[in-house]
Amino acid sequence: MEYVIILILAISLLLILGILSYTKVRDIKALAEKEELNTLSKNFPDNIEIAKEILAKLNNTGVAIEEDKQAQASLYIAVTNKIIIASREKYFC
Repeated sequence: MEYVIILILAISLLLILGILSYTKVRDIKALAEKEELNTLSKNFPDNIEIAKEILAKLNNTGVAIEEDKQAQASLYIAVTNKIIIASREKYFC
């Protein structure tokens, strides 16, 4: 009997978490389509300029920086000492 109660509680918890996470994803996607945020993001400098400024402050000039228009996330590859930056025009949030 205890297992049935635990199973029912676990299933209901998973359903509630699923509904909440779907709502958050939907809200975040709606934010990406707001024109006000697009105009604000155009006022910032390019991602490459920001990365160069940060690396200059850290006295690290040996890292190669390239922008990938297809990427959705930025990453640093330590083996090749390279930063691949995603385009902010399409995926700024």
